[in-house]
Amino acid sequence: MEFNGLSPSVITAATSVLMVVIWIAYLQLALMQFRRASRPFLIIHHAHENAPNALCMFVNMSQEPVHLECVLARIVGKEGNARRYVLDYQRLTPDDRNVQTRLRQGPIQPGGYLILGTFAEIILGRRSDADKDERQEDFNNELKKIDELSISVAVTHGPSKTHIGASRQYFLEHDGASTVIRARSIHTEQLTRWPKRRRVRSWIEGRIDPRHTGTEETSDTDQSYGNGEE
Repeated sequence: MEFNGLSPSVITAATSVLMVVIWIAYLQLALMQFRRASRPFLIIHHAHENAPNALCMFVNMSQEPVHLECVLARIVGKEGNARRYVLDYQRLTPDDRNVQTRLRQGPIQPGGYLILGTFAEIILGRRSDADKDERQEDFNNELKKIDELSISVAVTHGPSKTHIGASRQYFLEHDGASTVIRARSIHTEQLTRWPKRRRVRSWIEGRIDPRHTGTEETSDTDQSYGNGEE
C-alpha cells in the first residue's frame, strides 16, 4: 500500500534518516553541555569599590575543584616595572566560618574563593598601616608612582590535571590626593588553551624552581632519583 504516492520502503528510509539526524543533534547538544559543565572558569574580582583599599578576590566558578599553585602580580610604574608573587591571602569557602585562616596554596572547591588582599597591599607587597597617618601617607605616595597592575593566578584543574590560569589587568588613575583603580574590562582572561598554558607553567616554575622544566605531566612522568635508581 502506498501513502500519497510513496512506497513503504521510502517512508521507512526517510524515517530512519530523520531519526539519525535527531540523535546526532541530541548527542551534539549533550556534548556541548558536558564541555560547558567541565570547562574551568576562574574570576579575579574587584570587590566593593575602586579605591586602593578595596579587596581583590579570586573565585573558582568551575564545577570542579582547582588546586592553587601561585598568584603573580605585575606592576608598571614611573620608576620601572616589577613582578612579585603574592604569598599572603585568606581562604574562604561557602562553609567557612573562620575567615582569618591563611593558606598559601591548596585546593579551592567550586564556589570557593580567596581574598588576595587589598589592591594597595598587592601592589606594594606589604600591608598598609591605616592606624598611623604618617605611614599611610607614605603608602599613598608610593601608590601614585604606579600606573598599571596585572594579577594572574596559576592552578591545576582537577579533572584534566593540566596547569591553567586566569589574568586581569587594572589601571591606576591619580587625581591629587586620591587614587582610583579601574579594570581594563569586565572580563577575566581565561588562560586555558595550549599556548597560554605554557606561560602559566612558566609562572609555577619560577615560583618553585624545579630541577627539570618544560615537560608535560603524564602517567609515565619520571619522579625517580638520578637515572632511575633510588
